[in-house]
Amino acid sequence: MAVSLAPPTEKSRLPRKLPKKRGPSEAEIQARNMNEASTQLKRAMQGLEVAETPLIRRLQEVHDALKREELPHPEREQARQAVHKHLHGEFHHHCHIDEKKPLGDFARGLELAHSKHVAMDEAHMAQVMQTFNARIRVRMEEAIEARSVEYLQLVQDVISHSQFKRYWPLGDEGARQREEWDAWSEEVFAALERESQRQDALKELREVAHKVGIGGHQEAMRRGEEYCDPEDLVEHRLVLQKREAELAEVVKKLDDATEVIRGTTRPPTEVEYYALLDLFNEATKHKHLQTDNMTAWDEARRALREALTRLGEG
Repeated sequence: MAVSLAPPTEKSRLPRKLPKKRGPSEAEIQARNMNEASTQLKRAMQGLEVAETPLIRRLQEVHDALKREELPHPEREQARQAVHKHLHGEFHHHCHIDEKKPLGDFARGLELAHSKHVAMDEAHMAQVMQTFNARIRVRMEEAIEARSVEYLQLVQDVISHSQFKRYWPLGDEGARQREEWDAWSEEVFAALERESQRQDALKELREVAHKVGIGGHQEAMRRGEEYCDPEDLVEHRLVLQKREAELAEVVKKLDDATEVIRGTTRPPTEVEYYALLDLFNEATKHKHLQTDNMTAWDEARRALREALTRLGEG
């Protein structure tokens, strides 16, 4: 039987009351996040003054700490000024003291300087950028001419860190520099891919020369002809030609030894039989004929079986 409840009266209505929220309050969470952000920044700032790792890496750690939105404004500004000071010194060194200083550090420094969390003065950045533009332009051409995978990869890494805002001169000169940057950047990428394939092809040729199976060696040579210069292949071609000549000699000897079976119907003599058997075993065990020329190997095998049949032992 259903039971109906009468609506509560004013006297019977309980006052509104919710259970206490579990866990930290919003204010406690904000305070904790602020403390963690300050601790991270303090640790990064302390590391900035210890020259145990490259300066750019230490500046990057400070930059990462500056990304925390919970940082108090005074701490943020103090850290930004410290980063500005170190980057000014770094750029001065690149521009006026040591032009051989790693270009990758130069690019990463500019990348940090253009970050909204660091935001260095744009007029100063425009001056620094002219040195960077000129230097990377020279390095790109050098790397392509050197045909060094390591050098090309180094320059390609610098290019990948150069996606920040670029400053070019006004007018035709700026247009020329932008055009050259685009063209040479694209050529560096193409040259890196091309020279990597060339390097891999030559490495493969060195390795397959000592492996069983002349077919793999011949395939590696075809790949070398596709990606390498003719002068790269002179020694490798001689090694392959010697290997092919040795294989042809084994096949010729076996062919001569099986002639007594192909060209006659008589049983082979003892000398003829054992000559064929010895050649077959040598070609199988030590010359890898079954891998290099299956047709010749199978013909010799069938000739041996026929020889045994004629001798009454098959």
